[in-house]
Amino acid sequence: MAPGGPATYEAAVPTGSATPPNRPSGDRWRALDVFRFVAVCLMVQGHTFTALLDAPTRTARWFDWHRYVHGFTAPMFLFGAGLAFGITTYPRLSAHRGWGPATRKRLGRYLTILALGYVLHFPELRIREWHSAPWSAFASAFQVDALQLIAVCMLLLMVAARLARTSSELRVGATLLGAGVVLTGPWCWRLAVENALPLPIAAYFTPETGSLFPLVPWGGYVFAGTAMAFTVVRARAAGQGTTARVLLALGGGAMAVGAALRASGWNPFGAHDHWVNDPFHFVFRMGVLTTCVGAVDAFLLWRAHADRDSGRHASEDVDVRRARPGLLGTISQETLVVYVVHLVLLYGFAPGFGIEDHAANALGPGAAGLVAAGLFVVSAGAGLLWAWFRGRHPKGFAQLRVFLAVATVVALLSHW
Repeated sequence: MAPGGPATYEAAVPTGSATPPNRPSGDRWRALDVFRFVAVCLMVQGHTFTALLDAPTRTARWFDWHRYVHGFTAPMFLFGAGLAFGITTYPRLSAHRGWGPATRKRLGRYLTILALGYVLHFPELRIREWHSAPWSAFASAFQVDALQLIAVCMLLLMVAARLARTSSELRVGATLLGAGVVLTGPWCWRLAVENALPLPIAAYFTPETGSLFPLVPWGGYVFAGTAMAFTVVRARAAGQGTTARVLLALGGGAMAVGAALRASGWNPFGAHDHWVNDPFHFVFRMGVLTTCVGAVDAFLLWRAHADRDSGRHASEDVDVRRARPGLLGTISQETLVVYVVHLVLLYGFAPGFGIEDHAANALGPGAAGLVAAGLFVVSAGAGLLWAWFRGRHPKGFAQLRVFLAVATVVALLSHW
């Protein structure tokens, strides 16, 4: 049941809604919704092009830029997930420190995401053959992909929130976690931890096990986003315009520092992957992501002022950055649904049932673009339907989740 797509770093990372359902919708940060919506679009388009484009197109010069841009897709999702966690946690840290409804709901959500991640990589080996199969036969089953990474990072952040007495301490904890996985990444990948640790654990520390997104160093984007959320929460409280100015300044500074460090030629990390596992490149990428969020926030603020001046809003206090989520915001909240649906359609839930099985490496950019657009419409529609049903029919939604869980278990056991 594992997706048939290539193991590339361009693969996008999904996130479930990090906003508690009882949070007032008027307090949403619209810039984060827009940022994550763009990431969703890039995810579907990037996966489709990677799976379906023909060989001549892949050799075109523009395709190198396509790969470069899509190298930011996964960091966008991870950074956005960390931001969402921090923005919903810092203002009400006390509610997440104890074993209350908010904590239990989060724990259930993250464990579900973790389980779903492993289900998507369920081994093709039949269950009755497991007892005699070598560990190497289960390598694909323990690959750490987007869902496992998100879930484990969020569980670690829940522990940090439980231990933190103040929001400042949670920020420090997230910063230390991020620095730890990023700075140790080059050495960790050289240590051959797959030979020293059990496969399910080693998969979180090295790509040698086949993991697309091991915790080291990809988790750094999640933890950095949570640390950055502390600044965002304070800036939003300071007044309109402050958030954009702060993020643009921080982002520009990080880009300059990261680019300067890479250009200096200084390499205290030894031989390592300079694109994925380079701490200096991580700083540069963080600068790009922070600048993008700040630019979106600045644009939305400009739109708010323009609408107010044109008389579209009766009150001067209306800020479209805090508007109801609407269509765009709902899709950004339901990225988990979009992720799963588009993977199933593109790669198939079984051999021969996916678009890739019939058009792999066979389409030009125009045809691949049409397929990507269709995939996005269907996947986003599924996300909207999921959100609508959850909001309008909570009891029926709870029953649907139970049914899907049971159906999944039955499907897995049928692979006897």
